[in-house]
Amino acid sequence: MSATSPNTITAHQRYQASAAVPVANTGTATADSIDTASRKAFGSTALYLQSELEATGSDLQLLEKLNDASITKYEGLSRQAQDMLVHAYKVKQTYNEMETQVAEVDSLVESINSLEQVAMELDRYSLQLEAKFQKLLNVKIKPEALETIFKRVWSKPNTAIKGDALELSAKLLLLFAKEGIERAKAKRLESGMGGPVDESDLEKILAQLMLDF
Repeated sequence: MSATSPNTITAHQRYQASAAVPVANTGTATADSIDTASRKAFGSTALYLQSELEATGSDLQLLEKLNDASITKYEGLSRQAQDMLVHAYKVKQTYNEMETQVAEVDSLVESINSLEQVAMELDRYSLQLEAKFQKLLNVKIKPEALETIFKRVWSKPNTAIKGDALELSAKLLLLFAKEGIERAKAKRLESGMGGPVDESDLEKILAQLMLDF
């Protein structure tokens, strides 16, 4: 601490200079010279200690100023921290108010995602139905086979049917069959069942189908 003060260095030098008293031979030393040397030594020591105390006082004053500056700075930081706590509390209140709305938005997003999945499933099913329908459209009933069926139910064996009427009857019968299959599929889906259409599904829609045709 004292090594950094110019006053301390000067006092130390004075002390060394004053303490460097030439020592006389033992036979010639007198009480006065010893007393004088002692006074000088004690005086130099007093000056040295006084310089040390002054340097220490200066250091203490500087430390006090630093402490005052630190207190002022930390008081400002404390005010800023309090302001930040108040702001954080307000932000937390705002978040709590918005939490319910955020939950509703999340639920809505989940519902939208579910609807998208359902829409994709419906699209795939629609494509499958369209493919099956197109396949059914390519199916044709041979007029010769239909004529054979008609002859089996006619009461008169000699009854004949023209080619145009036979072809039109084949188209009508094919349309009737396709409509029955589609209605049976729809009825099966309404009941929550999957899989192919069976006889029970056709029986459920047959009465209304007959009335429509």
